[in-house]
Amino acid sequence: MTSGNWGTWYDKFISGDILSIPVRIPPSEDPIARRVVDVVDSIRSVETEEELNDAEAIRSAPLSHYLERLNEAVFDLFELSVSDRDLVRDFIDYNYDLFEKGPRSLALCRANNSLQIFQGTIDNLTQRAPLEQLEGYLYSFLQVWNRELQPKGEFHWRLIQPTNIPMLAVLFTTQEEYVGDFGPANDVDEWEQVLAKCDVALQAPVSRRVYLDGIIRAVSDTFILIVKRDERRLWTRSMAREDAEATLLQAVNLQEQAQFA
Repeated sequence: MTSGNWGTWYDKFISGDILSIPVRIPPSEDPIARRVVDVVDSIRSVETEEELNDAEAIRSAPLSHYLERLNEAVFDLFELSVSDRDLVRDFIDYNYDLFEKGPRSLALCRANNSLQIFQGTIDNLTQRAPLEQLEGYLYSFLQVWNRELQPKGEFHWRLIQPTNIPMLAVLFTTQEEYVGDFGPANDVDEWEQVLAKCDVALQAPVSRRVYLDGIIRAVSDTFILIVKRDERRLWTRSMAREDAEATLLQAVNLQEQAQFA
């Protein structure tokens, strides 16, 4: 896949191709290398016990636990950032799962919402660990944008997830840092307001059959509105960072237009 000398007419590799492949081979005494070796040995042990049908041993050493440890060790070996790690996990959990299972994939299921509230600030998310899917999306998006609003302000988020429409929207509005308690949100009644906000921000009418439009990112002076199909693959941590970068660019363009108006 990477060699310029490989093809139907050539059947050789050159040293430059091999040395350019991004593979790290740390020295045996390296602590991370030791972690990788130990986890692989544990996985081999579990596989051997499965062959022997030792159910008790399998329950005491679940394979998924070792695979997660192996992931973390490899992430550390390649010194991946938090965003890079999320990108890899999201690819495995959703993109690859969709490729492998097609319409039966969990990637196409509605986003998992374990939130007990439907609006708040980033502080309403960080008290839960680990963060579930929608919480992870909100937290990752707010991490990017709140840096732009600090130290005087931050974003307030509001989740709109209608039960009778396969869509999900998140409204981010600017506000002061301190905010009191929030009441319950009425998702169905707010859906028309969401579409109206899209009309205003985009300066064009948005189809009421909005699920045909795919992803909508609307940015104004006081709010950001993200509207997408209610599918897990679209509401991940890595998608949150992609949405944050896209809306940041829109905000910059709005500022430039205001300066030349």
